[in-house]
Amino acid sequence: MSGASRTILSALMVALIILLTPFYVLASSSPSKAKIYLKPVSDTYIQKTCSDCKMFNESELRVGMEALKVMDTSVFDRVAYKVVMRGPYSSILKFNLSEIPPGAEIKQARLWLYVKNPPEGTLSLLLYVLKQEFNETETTWIYRTSKAMWKTPGGYSEPEYVVKTRVTDSLSEGDSVGFLVTDYVKRVLSGEIKDYGVVIRPKTGKVSLSDFGSSDELRLYVDFYSKEGARRAQKTRYSPILYVEFIKPTATISLSKDELTLRRGERASLTASESGSFRGRVTLKYRVLEAPGLRVGPLKLNISSYNEEPGFSADIEILATAHAPPGTYVIEFYPNAPGYGPEVVDYGRANLKVVVEGPTETQTQQSSTRTHTVSQTQTRSTVTGTGQNTASPTIPSTTMTSKVTVTASSPATGTKVPTMTPAPIRTTTVIVRKERWESGVLLASIGLLLALLVVISAILIRRRP
Repeated sequence: MSGASRTILSALMVALIILLTPFYVLASSSPSKAKIYLKPVSDTYIQKTCSDCKMFNESELRVGMEALKVMDTSVFDRVAYKVVMRGPYSSILKFNLSEIPPGAEIKQARLWLYVKNPPEGTLSLLLYVLKQEFNETETTWIYRTSKAMWKTPGGYSEPEYVVKTRVTDSLSEGDSVGFLVTDYVKRVLSGEIKDYGVVIRPKTGKVSLSDFGSSDELRLYVDFYSKEGARRAQKTRYSPILYVEFIKPTATISLSKDELTLRRGERASLTASESGSFRGRVTLKYRVLEAPGLRVGPLKLNISSYNEEPGFSADIEILATAHAPPGTYVIEFYPNAPGYGPEVVDYGRANLKVVVEGPTETQTQQSSTRTHTVSQTQTRSTVTGTGQNTASPTIPSTTMTSKVTVTASSPATGTKVPTMTPAPIRTTTVIVRKERWESGVLLASIGLLLALLVVISAILIRRRP
């Protein structure tokens, strides 16, 4: 490859990088996506032909009907049959949609049921939104609780179904059947409708005698695993699931200041503000990330009261205590939404740098040591006598001292004064110096002089003819 070709190729690569940079920035700053799998808090099925039956503890969620071929006794002149329908059966499910963080942007929501027994034929299923609250252990076709009836028996109102799907006899155990319920979840989270749950019922149709073949019974219902049935069969993966994809809402803390400088005993104030798309309760938390020491309470923080609503602001006062180790402290302030972790909410944190000024503990100890040393040296260099106190010059730390005590004797006899008779005592401090540093300097000077003489001698020897 020629030099011109290399130049052209390099220019093209640089241009490509420049062009792709904005797309990379956009991709890296795109909102975070999340997904959540919700299990039902309640699930049961009800049937019209047994209007007082409570099926909350059954292993299946049945949807559909039964068709029976029975003899028509109203015909006397010949043998005739007729079709008798038993059912229909409807299933009711309730999920806790409050586990989805408020403010989340819902992208997709789908209810998945797993087949326990497939139908004998093709069946259309309709999903409705419940408009009244029910009690799982008390629900029947007529009653939603032990004391309250459904406004419409069966819990649904025509024609307000949300989604329709079909099941066939080609299904096998463990196969999944999905219901797209994105609109339902969005309406609940926006507050448009209450979260009472959903009901799934069959779309009734006509059944003729020719549909039975050689059988006298046609099972036009499908059994899905209930949460109890999946647990009993030790197949928890077959429990009903509400799968939701969404964009995480954000909760971010910002500070009016990002750095403070304090001396011991000083205090300062700043403001923390919350912002973002999260629409639930938010609290302000903090923790110390870095500190020059591990002492308890070097800094004291006081956060003013605030309403914990989205967009709140709170005043913060920081005090450097009198014993705070000097140095740099880093405090992290972060939002907390009770019940929602970082897997479903994007949290924005803010760091505050606090610099505490003052002498360090090491410097204080060194100053104390120097003061103590000087005090001891001055004590050793004092000559003490009766009635006088004369200070001698300052002695280096290598000075050696000894004390000689002379006892006064009687002028007449020259004998020692008895110990019981007080006598003036004179204490004399004799100072003996050992000037090690002077000896060292002298030896060094002699060595340097000898070395200089050796160099001069060598130069003179070389210059001889």
